[in-house]
Amino acid sequence: MSYPDREIAPGVRVLADSTFPLYLIEGERPLLVDTAISAYAAPLLAALARVLPGQKLATIVLTHSHYDHTGALTALEGSTGAEVLASQRTCEVLRSPRALALINQLNREFAEKLGGAAAPAVAPPARLRAIAEGDEIPLDGDRCLRVFETPGHTRCSVSYLLQPGGVLFIGDAAGV
Repeated sequence: MSYPDREIAPGVRVLADSTFPLYLIEGERPLLVDTAISAYAAPLLAALARVLPGQKLATIVLTHSHYDHTGALTALEGSTGAEVLASQRTCEVLRSPRALALINQLNREFAEKLGGAAAPAVAPPARLRAIAEGDEIPLDGDRCLRVFETPGHTRCSVSYLLQPGGVLFIGDAAGV
C-alpha cells in the first residue's frame, strides 16, 4: 500500500487512498488532518517523507475520535514529535483506557482483513491539546485553520476551515 498524493489547492495535498483520504497542509509547519487506521502508519510515514523532504510534521488535527481517523496517531506522533489537536471530547476519548482498547481492537480487526498487516497500538498522545469552536490554529504567514464544532457524525466532531483559501476539512461530517 502506498499513499499517492495530489495537490487540491495551493499548499494543500490529499494523500489519496479511496478508503482513508488524509489532508496535508504544507508550509513552514506542516499539518496533517486525521491519521487513518494503524495498519497505514508505515505507508503514511513514507508518503510524508516523500512529500516533505527535510521537514517533519508539526501538527496533527483530528476531526473526531473514531479508529479510522486516529489509528496511526501514536506512530505518527512518535516519529515526528507533532502536537495533536482535537476537540475536548476527542481528548477525553484518547485518554480513556476503555476507549483506547476499543480503538485498538477495531484497528487489529481491520489489519486482519488486510491480510495481517501490522497494527501499531494507539496510546494517549503525549502532546495532546484541546481546541474548541472559534479557535484559530496558526500555520504560516497569514494562514490559519478556524475550528468549528460540528457534532452529528459523532458528538466529538470538529471541522477546520483553511483561511485564506476556503478549504473546509470535515472528516465524516457529511456522511460516508
